[in-house]
Amino acid sequence: QCAVLLGESSTALLTEAMQDLVESAALRTRYAQAAHRRFLDRYQLERHLDAWENLLKSPVAEPGNGR
Repeated sequence: QCAVLLGESSTALLTEAMQDLVESAALRTRYAQAAHRRFLDRYQLERHLDAWENLLKSPVAEPGNGR
């Protein structure tokens, strides 16, 4: 978990979630570390280059053949 998701739009829920983060350095650290791992997993240059390479190597559909 790397974020706080509120089930509904509520000032009280948002206040409570923010207060939890303000009061807990451990919670902030856990969220920050999880967010960093998620970023590295999803947005590394090599991953994007691999995705582009696969896309460019894939066959191109012929016009009018329904694909």
